[in-house]
Amino acid sequence: MIDIQAQSNIVEQEKDPNIIQRRAANPLTPVWVGASAGTGKTKVLTDRVLRLLLPDHQGRQGTAAHRILCLTYTKAAAAEMKERITETLRQWAVMKDDELRTTLDKKLFGEPATALQFERARSLFAAVVDVPGGLKIMTIHAFCSSILARFPLEAGLYPGMEAMEEPEAHQLLKQAFTQVIELYNSDPKSTLQREMLNRLLREKNDDQILDLIKDMLRERRQFENIVKHKHGLLQLIEDVYTALDADILIDEQVLSDRFFEDIYARQLELYDLIKAFTDQDGKTHNEAGWNLKNFIESGNRSFKDWCSIFLTKEGTVTKNVASIVKKADHITGVFDPLMDKTLHCLKQIKANRLAQQTTDLLFVGNAVKQAYRQLKEQQAKLDYDDLIIYTANLLDSAVHMSRVQWVMYKLDGGIDHILLDEAQDTNPDQWEIIKHLCTEFFTGIDEEKDRPRTLFVVGDEKQSIYSFQRANPAEFRKMKKHFTDKFEAVSLPLQDVPMNISFRTAQTVLDHVDDVLEDNYEPHISFREGQAGHIEIWPLLKDGVKAKEDNWPIPNVLKPAENAAPVLAKKIATTIREWLDTKRMLDARNRPIEPRDIMILVRSRNALVRQIIRALKAQNIPLSGADRMVLMDEIVVMDLLAVMSFALQPEDDLTLATILKSPFIALSEEALLELSYGREKTSLWQALKKHEQYKKITQWLEVLLTLSGEALPFEFLNHLLISSCPASSKSGRHAIAKRLGEDVFEAVDELMAQALSFEQNNIAGLQYFVQHMRAQNIEIKRETDTGENVVRIMTVHGAKGLQAPIVFLPDSIVTSHSYSKLERLLWPHKTGIDVPLWSASKENDIPLYKELRDNIKTQQMEEYQRLLYVAMTRAEDELYICGKRGKFDPLPESWYLVTKRALEKAEDVSAVPFTVDDPNYLEDETKLVLHRDRLSDPDRVEKQDALEHIEAQALPDWVDKMMPEEPNPPSPLTPSRPSDVEPAVLSPLSSEQSSRFKRGNITHALLQFLPDLPVEKRRQAAKNWLSKPAHDLSAEVQQSIADETLAILEDPNFAPLFGKGSMAEVPLSGLLGKQILSGQIDRLLITDTEVWIIDYKSNRPSPQRIEDVPAIYMKQMRSYRQALEKIYPHHHIKTYLLWTDGPRLMEIV
Repeated sequence: MIDIQAQSNIVEQEKDPNIIQRRAANPLTPVWVGASAGTGKTKVLTDRVLRLLLPDHQGRQGTAAHRILCLTYTKAAAAEMKERITETLRQWAVMKDDELRTTLDKKLFGEPATALQFERARSLFAAVVDVPGGLKIMTIHAFCSSILARFPLEAGLYPGMEAMEEPEAHQLLKQAFTQVIELYNSDPKSTLQREMLNRLLREKNDDQILDLIKDMLRERRQFENIVKHKHGLLQLIEDVYTALDADILIDEQVLSDRFFEDIYARQLELYDLIKAFTDQDGKTHNEAGWNLKNFIESGNRSFKDWCSIFLTKEGTVTKNVASIVKKADHITGVFDPLMDKTLHCLKQIKANRLAQQTTDLLFVGNAVKQAYRQLKEQQAKLDYDDLIIYTANLLDSAVHMSRVQWVMYKLDGGIDHILLDEAQDTNPDQWEIIKHLCTEFFTGIDEEKDRPRTLFVVGDEKQSIYSFQRANPAEFRKMKKHFTDKFEAVSLPLQDVPMNISFRTAQTVLDHVDDVLEDNYEPHISFREGQAGHIEIWPLLKDGVKAKEDNWPIPNVLKPAENAAPVLAKKIATTIREWLDTKRMLDARNRPIEPRDIMILVRSRNALVRQIIRALKAQNIPLSGADRMVLMDEIVVMDLLAVMSFALQPEDDLTLATILKSPFIALSEEALLELSYGREKTSLWQALKKHEQYKKITQWLEVLLTLSGEALPFEFLNHLLISSCPASSKSGRHAIAKRLGEDVFEAVDELMAQALSFEQNNIAGLQYFVQHMRAQNIEIKRETDTGENVVRIMTVHGAKGLQAPIVFLPDSIVTSHSYSKLERLLWPHKTGIDVPLWSASKENDIPLYKELRDNIKTQQMEEYQRLLYVAMTRAEDELYICGKRGKFDPLPESWYLVTKRALEKAEDVSAVPFTVDDPNYLEDETKLVLHRDRLSDPDRVEKQDALEHIEAQALPDWVDKMMPEEPNPPSPLTPSRPSDVEPAVLSPLSSEQSSRFKRGNITHALLQFLPDLPVEKRRQAAKNWLSKPAHDLSAEVQQSIADETLAILEDPNFAPLFGKGSMAEVPLSGLLGKQILSGQIDRLLITDTEVWIIDYKSNRPSPQRIEDVPAIYMKQMRSYRQALEKIYPHHHIKTYLLWTDGPRLMEIV
């Protein structure tokens, strides 16, 4: 008899997210989790780590923290997971017993915890904190970096090599490309390579070629493996020709010549064609005939010209020629064989051309790759791809078995459990590393460890959206089968745990997601039962609206934009503004909508994003800006660099005009025109200085000119921001904020950081810095999930892992034109053939290449749909889909059309009137709306933040003021290293210029230690010391220094100074007024009544009169005297300068 109640309980358990999550978190089994969006995978990861750390219910000890490796996709995910685990352990350490037991029993285990587990939970926090380096939760790049730092020699690297950021790597690659170009152009032996490079440059410019090589380097491991498998690059090239059915020994000209030899041997047949063509009615028909006649009679042998007579650019017979042949069917016997030969030759030429282009790119790219590698080795640098490649090779037993055994032996004692997050975004090289790390997991249970080693993988192929980083859903499925088979072989089955209960999104939105997916996956279930949901699909807006105007319109009115993007952007902005003004309620949170509740997602950072940002700013809606920022595209950065450029070249009129219009001065258009017009050959700077009304501006600019010769880049920028300027009496920062808003300071701060970094690693001049910045393409990833109350505008890729109550999808149309720029360098892992192929333009595409490229287009369209899934599942409660169409028709796969078709099938959808400022932009005047009311209590009511009730206070005055200059001389006062400029030690004409500082230091040292030696040993000791190689002194200089020093020591006038009771190198400190003195006296003699202070000076020639002694020396000795007068108030203080050039003792009074 069937137990219906038992079956019902099983079904309910499968729908209980806690039970599903506990299955996934079971530390005794390897698990593969298919986690749909918002299903709590981070909690499962956290719970599994916690359960690995704790003993199991059989009493076996937990895993040591340093033996668990968790790999995440981003640094932010790693940081979040670390924080969650650490916070949980901290709470466990201080919880009351009953509370801790409830947490362990119900939330973690789902069954009563043992006494051992309870005891260990209390102490885990201290144990984890004490682990060197903390928990191993990191990105795979960080893990690889740690492995390579541990085994550099085994990996074939120099110890201490560091990873470089993308901008630095790009500059190094650019330098490598330049080196290859210079080598090919200068080396007489590089004729063949020079021809290859020249052919590439005829097809693409240098920047485009560099981008191609950059794409090639992303696949460098695949490329190197192909070359290795083919036993060299030359064999790879032969296989390229074979794959394309091209002949490596015959070039395009030979094929063309062979074709025309046969053609011109059939002139009678050709004239039959000419007659048939010219006998037809119509200008086009006659033109085809005359073109053929002229071609034959001129003896033309251009195959391109021949094809233009009969064929389209796509390689098909033109309509006009086809119609002639159809009417004059008596010439088909001549025409058809002729076209067959033409098309066959065209195919051969295209195949050879495609093979030649592929060959050229591979050869040049390989040369750049080698030059790039050499530069990295010279600078001890690695790029991020190197981290993966070197680690994969290091762990690959096929590369070097004994080395791998040693490395795995060392690692084997360190990793018992591996957890992999966002596995669908892991590329093949990264999977190779995971496979190698898990090798020892499949040898059975280690009796000493007792607990099995496990692998935990969590991912979702519906969210695989990083194909540009070589991630692939097929690889995700392949690895699942691989590990399933491996664990099955050791009787430890890999548990497949699907998770489709969403804690994020309301059921209304999830139902729509399922309708879009069309039953290709398990339906989604919302944990937020009974919560309100809302979906709107606005009508498409269309480009091309033109206002009616006269033949000669007066340009005194603003014309409407032909592009619908500004209209769509304004509609989004005004809709949000209305929600904020009317305090429209957000049901799930039981409060009015705030800017932070809204997320606007796009596929790419295009012109539409700029329009939306502009529209939101116009409505005074706080926003975060785009999630990525190209630094040199920011107008505030352009303004700051323009100011620096002016300070370097004030006669540059355009740069000065830019500054005059910038936030620092804010001159009007009319004032700038009046200033500029009619000045003839006078520069704008000279014209500006002549106007009394602009005196304040001129003075400000003159300060910058002076500063440019003294300040480093950071100091110059800091002065600009902190000091007052013509547009603001407070500061330049205030002027920028007033004109451009507060959000631009993220770019300003990044520019300041770049200036500091530049000063540490380069010649720190303004000119070099400006040139450096303009040569860079620095892209900054903004931190968008900061908790600020702003609307977030992001790409879907950037929004991965984030969510918002309300989501807009305005970038919802894709056209065939969008895919015309599809990548043209095709790699084996995408095409299925064993060689890479590259065609410079579609004119060279043969049928095989077109087919392969169409297959890749299909793969990208599948990813486009996965991107839609990610976008839709960012929404918690409300989803708004809108878009605009241009001159190209949208593809049926467009997000807009896919979601619209799905929503139209819903039973409770309704059509609601929809308007914009100008209805001519609308394709339809209704929007589709699906709304379901809340049936249960709000589930996301937030606690009131106490900070919200704190009133903002005005900033203190010092915020907008520059810090006072450091006192001169600085505190502490150091007379031995004076703050003023010291005089030259030697005459400019002296031959000893190269060693002037060295001579003074050596003389000081001799005067310090020689007095302690017996008189008879001094000369030999001086000679031995001066002859040391480290001093690098000529015999002549050695003798000169020895004679000079010994003359001082042997002079009876100086005997007391170096006799008994005298002291060398005496430290002195004291307080002189408000400054601290800290110095060192070269020689000090204290008698019963006097104190002698002597300071050595090695100036050559030395001053003969006290009036000629530099003021800085007088100031130094005065400081010493004032200090010692306080120490010895009853002694007579004497100060002397001992000039070693002489020698001569001079008293300073």
